[in-house]
Amino acid sequence: MLGVLGGWAFYGKILADHLSAAANPSRVRFYVLTLLFEWLLFALVLAAYGIVARLSSLFWRSVAFRPPSAPDIGIAAAFWIVSVGILFVLAWLLRVAALGRKMDFILPHGGVEIALWIALSITAGICEETIFRGLLATAVHRPD
Repeated sequence: MLGVLGGWAFYGKILADHLSAAANPSRVRFYVLTLLFEWLLFALVLAAYGIVARLSSLFWRSVAFRPPSAPDIGIAAAFWIVSVGILFVLAWLLRVAALGRKMDFILPHGGVEIALWIALSITAGICEETIFRGLLATAVHRPD
């Protein structure tokens, strides 16, 4: 799995460099390839979950939902506030605002690209939560 992710990151860097160098880049290919790759990883993780579910009930115990308590909400809010502060300072130190114009090549232009961008944003939310949260939760789960 790490090899696949590493290969995809390398290919994404090459494609991003190509898009940023082009005078009038077509982002459709970039968006579609990313959509397909995200859903492929999603399917692989679900297949892995299926294997785990057959072997034990670990999967079903790890996804049990419990409503958050007041202390949980307080801890989450404190974490969010501290994280925003740290990210703001890091962005200032790294001069991230100056990078804004350098990233214009990846932003959608036109109706088709905007529709694909929205689909990609929704896909990222669904697939990455399943891939990383589910995969990591299963990997680090300690039986009670």
